Amino acid sequence: NPGSLTPDSWLNIPRNNQYVNGIPANVIMIDIVVDFRVPELLESKKSENNVPLFYSRHIKEGRVSFPAGIEHEFVSNEKQSLLQKNRNYLFVKRFTSKEEKRRLQSGIYLKRKFLQK
Repeated sequence: NPGSLTPDSWLNIPRNNQYVNGIPANVIMIDIVVDFRVPELLESKKSENNVPLFYSRHIKEGRVSFPAGIEHEFVSNEKQSLLQKNRNYLFVKRFTSKEEKRRLQSGIYLKRKFLQK
């Protein structure tokens, strides 16, 4: 019962091909691109040859907010194996209890807001 959820409730992470509130839920693999391992692919300005590179700071108030105005927010699209499909996702970031009162915070990523041209 969604009305009985509290901040201490368990989080149910759906599997691929399930729906949450009518939106397809997809699982995203994290750390495919670790910025310090591929510095030659990082870029600071948007171009036709790159895509957004999301960091935990892009998750704010339940949404994915981009750009954040930081360096290296884009990654070259030359290595397709490093890229995820542009689909709807739920981004989740985890904190230690010392960093944040709530250990998990999430942001909704909607593909229509990040269409690549």
